[in-house]
Parts: sequence; C-alpha cells; structure tokens
Amino acid sequence: MVVIRVSHDIPCSEERFWSLYADPDFQSRMLEEGLGYRRPEFHAVEDDGPVRTWSAVVTPSLDLPPAVAKLLGGSMAYTETARIDRGAATMTLRHVTRALGEKLSLTGEIRTTAQGDGALTRHCVFEVEAKVFGIGRLVERTVEDSIRQSLDATADFLRNHPDGLKA
Repeated sequence: MVVIRVSHDIPCSEERFWSLYADPDFQSRMLEEGLGYRRPEFHAVEDDGPVRTWSAVVTPSLDLPPAVAKLLGGSMAYTETARIDRGAATMTLRHVTRALGEKLSLTGEIRTTAQGDGALTRHCVFEVEAKVFGIGRLVERTVEDSIRQSLDATADFLRNHPDGLKA
C-alpha cells in the first residue's frame, strides 16, 4: 500500500473553495481544463444540509507503462464516490476502476485549513493498494504518480482560475 500526502497553498477562502469543489460543473471544468480529462458524467448528486454526495464516471488521460496499460485495457476510467462536508471543510472519496474493480483500492481525503487573508492550505491524503499478482507495486506507483501530478495540476488550475478565487 502507498500513502500519498500532498499540501498546496491556494489563494481562496474556505467558503469559496468548498462552494466550488461541491459544484459538479466546476469539478467538470477543473478535470477537463486543468487535467485534460474527458468530461466526467455525474450521477446521484444529493444534498443533505452542508453535505453533498455524488457518484461520477471519470476518464483520465494517462501515459501508462505497457504492463499497466495491458492490464487496464488502455484506460484508467473509474467511478468516483465523493462526500463533501462544507461545514467540516472535508471531502472523502473512493475510486473504483472499471478494469480492476476491487483489485485496486484508492481512497482519499481532502481537507483545508484557513491561512488568513482569504487563503487556505489544501491537505490531501490518498491510500492506494493494488492486489494484482506480479505487478501490484508497479500499478501502485503508476497511480501514485498520476495522483501527485493531478493534485499539482488542480492546484495550478485553482491558483490561476480565470474568475479569481478571492471572491
């Protein structure tokens, strides 16, 4: 199992950040424009007070090692189940790949801490475990690299958001 810990400073208030992060349209834009993914398909978006949950089918664009590409059929498409608690400033998520199902476990938590002057630090912790004989570690490292690149790219997207995030 691989544990990934990444933090980024973002020029945005927590209220605005979680308002944007809980918006499927903003998530779609961030994934498409910030990461070059195909437009995600959101399903079962539900609200319960400050908590929003959803399920989304996401298809990243990745360069995969040949052994991993063969195993995945060339696609790392996954279903994301997310729970955002705007009141607690946290997001928990779980990804299940179409190709590997439960053989690849990816869970994560994103939380924020206010830094004053309308800025925050986004803290991300993800756990990846691949139960694939012979190449499990390669799959875990590939997913780890992808997650790190994605988190850096989404931080850049947020920092350079065309509408500004300080509002």
